[in-house]
Amino acid sequence: MFTDFDDFSKVVPSLSPEKLIESLSFYFDKFDEFAAAHNVIKIKTIGDSYMAVGGMPERNSSHPVDVILTALKMKQFIKEKNEVENSEIPNFPLRIGIHTGPVVVGVIGKKRAADAVGGDAVHLASRMEQNAEETFVNISETTYQKVKDYFECEARGEIEAKNMGNVPMYNLKRIKPEYSEDDLGFIPNRTFIRKYSQLIRLADN
Repeated sequence: MFTDFDDFSKVVPSLSPEKLIESLSFYFDKFDEFAAAHNVIKIKTIGDSYMAVGGMPERNSSHPVDVILTALKMKQFIKEKNEVENSEIPNFPLRIGIHTGPVVVGVIGKKRAADAVGGDAVHLASRMEQNAEETFVNISETTYQKVKDYFECEARGEIEAKNMGNVPMYNLKRIKPEYSEDDLGFIPNRTFIRKYSQLIRLADN
């Protein structure tokens, strides 16, 4: 998963360095909280971009759903934040892109070593984010096939990806109404949780 704030570069010149760090920390601290709640690992932040991965360090069957639940919490948080008037923290529209696939994981460098995740899957997730709309989470065909039973999605055409040809994209809108605790489809209900638990048990058997 990649996220990025729309119009961030236009707002930055008007912020002091202290306010810029405060603003990014305000958002990214919450993103870290959401990721941790769903066993999603933050890899890094670069400027206003946030990168995270599910299914690590141990592979699991639920990671596509886990990453999307994290993304929906981010969307809900941004929506509620943008509805607050006269906030000292700037409001930013958020783009989110998600793809599911194999990645290469390693540690780069000896001094200040950092985990690195690479591969075509990472590139495609980034392309999903770049082509995302503010309103919805943009997911690849591969991710769609793994999560379509849980979430409402809508086909939205294709993009050309390096070494992959044309890749279909989907707007992920919300949790399906029958699985949602709230009207907007951000919060899973008990039926969703039971279905999610069955997914994990089937994979473990």
